[in-house]
Amino acid sequence: MNNNPRITLYRADTTGNAQNCLYRHEVHAETEQQLSDALRFDHVFVKFEGNRRRNGNFLYADLLVLDYDNDHSDRRADWVSPEDLAEFLPDVSFVTYSSRHDNLPKGSRCARPRFHAIFPIGRIEDASAYAGLKQQAADLLPFFDRNALDAGRFFFGVEKAKVCFHEGSKLLTEWLKDERSDCPPADAIPEGQRNRTLYRFAVKTLKHLGNAETAASAFWEEAKKCSPPLDEEELGRIWGSACKFYQVIRSRPEYIPPEEYHSTSEPKWAEPIALTQPDLETFPVDALPKTIADIVEAAAESLQVSPDMPAVCALGALSVCVQKKYAVRIHDDWVEPVNLYLLVVAKPSERKSPCLKLMTDPIDRFEAEWNREHAAEIEASRREKNALIRRVNTLEKKYADGKAEREELEKAVREEQRYTASEPLRLFLDDVTPEKLAAQMAANDGVCAIKSTEGGIFEILAGRYSGDANFDVALKAYSADTIRVDRATKPCITIDKPALTLLLMVQPDVLTGIMSNQAFRGRGLTARILYSIPKSLVGTRDINPKPVPPELKQNYEDLLYRLLCIEQGQTEEILLSPGAEHLRQCFAREVEKALLKEYADMEDWAGKIVGTTMRIAALLCIAEAGPEDLVESWELLPHYEITQLQMAKAITIAAYFIDHAKAAYYAMSDESLLGQGRRVLEVVKEKKLTVITRRDIMQMCRFLRKAEAAQKVIDLLEDYGYLVIKNADERPKIGRPGNPLYYVNPLIYTKKLPGAA
Repeated sequence: MNNNPRITLYRADTTGNAQNCLYRHEVHAETEQQLSDALRFDHVFVKFEGNRRRNGNFLYADLLVLDYDNDHSDRRADWVSPEDLAEFLPDVSFVTYSSRHDNLPKGSRCARPRFHAIFPIGRIEDASAYAGLKQQAADLLPFFDRNALDAGRFFFGVEKAKVCFHEGSKLLTEWLKDERSDCPPADAIPEGQRNRTLYRFAVKTLKHLGNAETAASAFWEEAKKCSPPLDEEELGRIWGSACKFYQVIRSRPEYIPPEEYHSTSEPKWAEPIALTQPDLETFPVDALPKTIADIVEAAAESLQVSPDMPAVCALGALSVCVQKKYAVRIHDDWVEPVNLYLLVVAKPSERKSPCLKLMTDPIDRFEAEWNREHAAEIEASRREKNALIRRVNTLEKKYADGKAEREELEKAVREEQRYTASEPLRLFLDDVTPEKLAAQMAANDGVCAIKSTEGGIFEILAGRYSGDANFDVALKAYSADTIRVDRATKPCITIDKPALTLLLMVQPDVLTGIMSNQAFRGRGLTARILYSIPKSLVGTRDINPKPVPPELKQNYEDLLYRLLCIEQGQTEEILLSPGAEHLRQCFAREVEKALLKEYADMEDWAGKIVGTTMRIAALLCIAEAGPEDLVESWELLPHYEITQLQMAKAITIAAYFIDHAKAAYYAMSDESLLGQGRRVLEVVKEKKLTVITRRDIMQMCRFLRKAEAAQKVIDLLEDYGYLVIKNADERPKIGRPGNPLYYVNPLIYTKKLPGAA
């Protein structure tokens, strides 16, 4: 390096602060001491807009910096030093400086040389091109850390860093270009090129033949081409340096030694199985009462959505209309309410809002009409309540002055406490806190519903406003358990047999958040929800669909209105016919057997599906008993009884929700096993690996933090045909972690993967 280059870096005001993103100070260093002084602070070698390190702020870089931790071996003889790097790259200009863990223990590894290498390059103004150049360098120089190749990488400050400038005649980019080119063997190696040419020949020979006598013989034969000849001591030094470099190459998982490469034991590969969730069942619309099935099919056609969406909304609408008015008695000690918690998961632009509006619009209109018709009554009631309160306050003052009797005050207090003011009807809420939800339910005879096309309610329940998760109301209102809310500054709220309906249509990331919330899962909120993940029709939708016929809308509205007009009072119990009870027992027996096998990982949810199926059967029973004969008063109908056919339909609908619950629990999250498998394969393909170990996967895929999690992904990839273990005797066992080698199916590089985009 002629006249040491000027190294430009950008340093922070702090040291060891991983949260910092500001690198305000531009520093130019031309000597080892100047650079060592600058490296005391956290630093970067990239110019960022506004000096703020973050995605999108990359402006340019003219230095390429790579890490080397000597993690390839625990043998001191195999460790690479900055001096060895100079042997590997004799003609390249670079600077090395010690890292903060240089010659110190790090994690489970003992002390060893650890350093960074700074390579001058031409200016690059594109972050992806810069990261790509790092990847090229790591591919040809395998001793550098492959987990430190991001474009915007920062480096911790180092106190008294050991800096070494290495002079060279070319830039790293030139060396990379030379290495990628296949140069024909030279007939003669002239002075000035002997060391470089022989070293390059030695490394390539070792990679192809291994560290064997044939490789050494080939090297010494090639050395005869030097003119003038090199002495044996110099040739021995070149060969030894190349062997050391080869040990680094051999330690990399993607390198297959010659003895294995030419082995006939490598497996014969078949096309792997797609790492995608199988197609989910479509909602069984035929299982719904005719009035509802007709509008569901028409709404799906009109909005060009899967019928799942309007069907689930219709179940939610039924739940809102009859919750707490009915319950289903399964036997003497088991009564199920009929309210449901429903969650539809669909991506943006799937027309969630229009679907929810169409299917619940009759309820919104009923609420508006009822409040309009009872406006005067509500206002008079409110004023009467206020008058009673004022009367109590007046008598309280008179009693204090000795101008009123205690009996008179007690009578006024009793009248005020007994009087309940009429409240406006609120059938749906959206963005509501648990406290306000409880208050609204108390004012609404213990019932309410939450309807939304967003997932904000889950953030509120998780503690967005309070900082602490609070979803007791949601848990108790599902099971009709008494709710009591006591606050120091507010009246006590007591709700007997509460009932709440959830009807939510959210995006996939909301589901991911729900499933990853340990409190929701641990206390049973996720187990109470019926999940629906409709098939997307985006890209295939008819741009001129048929609207919903008015008569179907009217029939559906009549049904909901008649259900809504049933007064809230004593909860009527629905019974099971003998045929329905027989089907229930058969279904319950099947579910019970599967709880420890098929449903083992979703036991909390599956453990409730029998009871939930009874709720669905009750809703079908109530809906089918209604508007066909236009009975004026539902109270005049005979006692409800779930028929065998209605139970069969409810079980069919339950099977749909079981299928979708599996997808919700396993496939929707990026952290699901299938998702993790896809992410690991992306890394394998990106790095063009042919063999791999579990430790390699954990190093490259930081989202797999534990060996058990990594092994699950490996087992999945092996089952699906992407990996095969080299030696089955080395397969990890209980109490014996192991780190066996796995071959990578080469078809992932030559064929489009099944299920790939």
